[in-house]
Amino acid sequence: MSTDEPSGPRPIVEKLPAMLGVYRLSHLLGTHAYSDFYVAKQSHVERRVVLEVLRPQAEDAAQAQADFLAHARARVANPLPQAVAVLDSSTAPEGLCYICQNLPEGHTLADLAAEGKALTVLQICDIVLKAGELYSACTQAGHGAAPLTADMVFVSRTGKFQFLSPLLATAPAEGAGAGQLRGLADALAPLVPQNVPGLGRIATLLAWMREGYEGQALEWAGICETAETIRKQLKPDSALHITRPVNYDRGREERAAQRRRKRALRRRLLVAAGIALVIAMGAGGVFLAPGAEVLPPVRGKDAHCTLRGEAVRVLARPVSIAEYGRFLDEYPLLDHARRGSLTMNIPPAGSEPTPADWPGQHAAAQQGGEWQGRQLSPEAPVANVTYWQALMYARYLRAKLPPAALLQSVREATGEDGLEEWTLDTRPASPPYEAAHIVLPAGGGSPIPEADPAAHSPQRGFRICP
Repeated sequence: MSTDEPSGPRPIVEKLPAMLGVYRLSHLLGTHAYSDFYVAKQSHVERRVVLEVLRPQAEDAAQAQADFLAHARARVANPLPQAVAVLDSSTAPEGLCYICQNLPEGHTLADLAAEGKALTVLQICDIVLKAGELYSACTQAGHGAAPLTADMVFVSRTGKFQFLSPLLATAPAEGAGAGQLRGLADALAPLVPQNVPGLGRIATLLAWMREGYEGQALEWAGICETAETIRKQLKPDSALHITRPVNYDRGREERAAQRRRKRALRRRLLVAAGIALVIAMGAGGVFLAPGAEVLPPVRGKDAHCTLRGEAVRVLARPVSIAEYGRFLDEYPLLDHARRGSLTMNIPPAGSEPTPADWPGQHAAAQQGGEWQGRQLSPEAPVANVTYWQALMYARYLRAKLPPAALLQSVREATGEDGLEEWTLDTRPASPPYEAAHIVLPAGGGSPIPEADPAAHSPQRGFRICP
């Protein structure tokens, strides 16, 4: 049934159109582990509906059918905001159990993704907020709820969102919110727009939904507050008023509530720090908001940009192994004063310019071989470089590391984002966290706060502003 995420089984009804009782199944919306969703027409009233059909069970079929029908009764008794109504539930003459719901307007997220379409940043925020409202209503009713999948979220031509009901007859399960957040993030990820204001912020929001923040799973209240913050930053004059979902910490049994309150106390600091970070990044033009305009075309090795009205150049690609190798060859020949200028304010332990496993990386580049899963050449980006080493190289060429906003804009314009990259920016100290250098991840996604400037990774490089 809809309690599980899609796992790729064969459809229950493979040849369509087909009759199931009084319903004519026209096409498949989605296949799940325990049930399938079909668009159908009710023959005697010519009404288009969605049928969720229970997959025949090899073991304990009677219990599976009883649970399935219990879910249907719970959904009828508990209408949810933004969810369509449940109309009927029964067993067809063919022996298959089904739940019948109204067919929402528009297309599913799965359909839009298959067509290569994207949502706007504001639409993604709205879906997150409306899903939070829906899950809050489930909890208030004392019921659990399954994760929303891409075939359960509908978008109309006018931008209206509706869901198929995920409500379950069971009580809310401990930690279910994390699965619900992951499910919706996975459904939204293929529809994230590219090269638009707010792209970095929405990527961060989805990353927090999937992975948590600083290693701690978040809850719907914190995620919805962050989504509302992004909406206000991007559209302050016309942001929709969304009722904040009730925090899941309120349980029906006191012992469970106490356990949840203890966890929430720890998480509130994380959520507060995360929201403050989003606000600061939006207000200050930091790395999540596109902070620079890339002026076409990219000429030679440089991307020509404007940042806060000033012309700036950034390397269109990361520093290469050959370029860094020339720096290492010339470094021993520098006089004492020149070396001192390169290592100024760098601790002695961080002033060695040679990256970790440089012989292996350099040899693979010279031979066109593989190193740490990457096929290298002399022009491939250098990696395993610490922040201190990147800073020394930039100083050597009388350049700087790029601010994160500038680097993000250049990466979006050039498509050169195959590695993580150090930036000039740091995240301000925010208790209980210390200041951290900002690293932009490979291929987009949530920026990485790196507290140790001596850290290195075979998947991390850098570029410079000449």
